[in-house]
Amino acid sequence: MASATTINSVAQPALFTPLQTEKWELGVSLILNFWQPLRDAVACGWGGPDSSDKRDWLCGVIADLWSEDPDANEDTIEYRLLQVMEDEFEVNLEDDSAFEVCRPARVRS
Repeated sequence: MASATTINSVAQPALFTPLQTEKWELGVSLILNFWQPLRDAVACGWGGPDSSDKRDWLCGVIADLWSEDPDANEDTIEYRLLQVMEDEFEVNLEDDSAFEVCRPARVRS
């Protein structure tokens, strides 16, 4: 069982092991790489010639979000996804797909 540290009077899980971190980053990357609006933005080059680099950067940003902000939740992720899609790809999503990507799997059914 992983130990916990206390930050701001709230017990936080200990840092991931390198293998857990690698699997976490892979999972985030897979989810975002299969997210249709991002796939379309990259395929059509809406982010310019470095669209695929922007996608990879976004995957890293989302994967690192919890280590940067222990209070991050689905709303935080959705906001970040929408912000990056608008800022980097000039896409204003209104289809709730960012919300669907952020929901925990247990809630989706």
